[in-house]
Amino acid sequence: MKPILITCYVNPDLDGFASAIAYGEFLKKTGNDVIVGIIGESHVEAKYIQKRFGFEAPQTIPNADDFDEVILVDASDLNGLGKNCRQKSHRDH
Repeated sequence: MKPILITCYVNPDLDGFASAIAYGEFLKKTGNDVIVGIIGESHVEAKYIQKRFGFEAPQTIPNADDFDEVILVDASDLNGLGKNCRQKSHRDH
C-alpha cells in the first residue's frame, strides 16, 4: 500500500506549508504511513522560516497521481491543486 500524501495548495504560503508539516507529523506519530509533500514552490516566507529554524523541507511532489490518497490541508477544495491532482471516482480504484 502506498503512503498517504499530505499537502496543501500549489505554491503554498507559510500557512499551507506549516499546516502540511504539522498534520504530517501528527499522523506519523499516530502510526500512519504518510509523506508530506509540496506541489510547486513555497513562498519566500515559508523558505525563510525553514532556513531560520533549520528544519528539513517537505519533498517536492510533481503531482499527486502517484498516491492513492491525498489529504489536502489549508484549502477548501481540490481546485487549489489545479492540474496536479485529479479527483478519482470509485471506477478509478
